[in-house]
Amino acid sequence: MISAPGEGTLKFETQKFATMLDRLLLWALRLYGAIALIALALVPHFFLPAEDATILFQYSRNLYRYGAIIFYAGGPHTEGATDFLWMLLISGALRLGIPAFVFCAAVNILSLLGLSLVLLRIAGLRVSARRVLAVVGAAALFPQIFAAASGFAVLSDALLLALLVSSVLKRRAGQAAF
Repeated sequence: MISAPGEGTLKFETQKFATMLDRLLLWALRLYGAIALIALALVPHFFLPAEDATILFQYSRNLYRYGAIIFYAGGPHTEGATDFLWMLLISGALRLGIPAFVFCAAVNILSLLGLSLVLLRIAGLRVSARRVLAVVGAAALFPQIFAAASGFAVLSDALLLALLVSSVLKRRAGQAAF
């Protein structure tokens, strides 16, 4: 097969451009990942939680103070907490003196980092700070990052799901069942 003059040069230039574009996108994802982690840490200091998260915080507060899953202290039992484990964890944080929204932000940051580690392990890639930030940046592109910033447990739930997938892929049934 005879190639046209300059065809090899065009292919090389195209590959070079693709490599530069990949590097630029990875750099942007890393930067966005760092910004997302910082933003999650700052959210409780500058914003209010979502209405549903505030309701769950009230249930958590009453569980901590009165030992009952109620919305109104001393009022009728009006159970309606939607995320039982998240409510228990927030109640425990309140018992330790950690404000609910601050606790949620800390857990979401740790969950996002943990999710990145698990996804890198599933992909069979070596873990490095650059790769973790790139995965954090990619995950932060999903709209669920706003739910996490509003006080919901979406990132911890995603981490649990990723751990389940990892356990199944490794054929560790006991770990997956747990």
